[in-house]
Amino acid sequence: MHNYALALILLALVSASTLSGCSPSWDVVQASGPPSALQGVGDFVIRTDYSGTVVDGNRESVYAAEELEEPEQQEHWAKAKELMDAGVLERIAQLSPQVRFELAQGERGDAQGPEILVEYISVQPGYWGFFSKEALVIARVSFVVDGQVTDQISVEAEVNASRYNPTVVDRLANIGRQIGHCGAQFLNEAQSGE
Repeated sequence: MHNYALALILLALVSASTLSGCSPSWDVVQASGPPSALQGVGDFVIRTDYSGTVVDGNRESVYAAEELEEPEQQEHWAKAKELMDAGVLERIAQLSPQVRFELAQGERGDAQGPEILVEYISVQPGYWGFFSKEALVIARVSFVVDGQVTDQISVEAEVNASRYNPTVVDRLANIGRQIGHCGAQFLNEAQSGE
């Protein structure tokens, strides 16, 4: 009976890790303060940027034009990017309810207010076909106050292909939530003075 209970616990742990994919890892590249420049900031524009993104060894624009030959593949890629961006916003807003957020796209703008800029450095979406592969994304999350990058983290997030994440769209949406989770964790720590 003891072995049966142990086997069930191990199965539950393996299932939980399969559902969530691998945990993202992140490193602080730059931190302001003390006190943090992010303390007391209440509104952010979250901007996502693919202008410097490398996808499977090619610039994102080249990947989309040359590697995705079928219109359906191009539609799926556009949807995957849209859901990855939405996942970032969703998770940051969920985990940092004290702050209001708005989503925008493109390079850092001349916005007057604070921004969180998510630059996707490298994206390995995995395979589109029957033999799926894990997706891996490296992103840089920069916090901009008064037009200056005050804080920055680097995030590496991976989601395994599974029956719960069977498509590239599913895996990248989950990666977006992982990136948002890391950004929210950093923001909350900075704002609390930890």
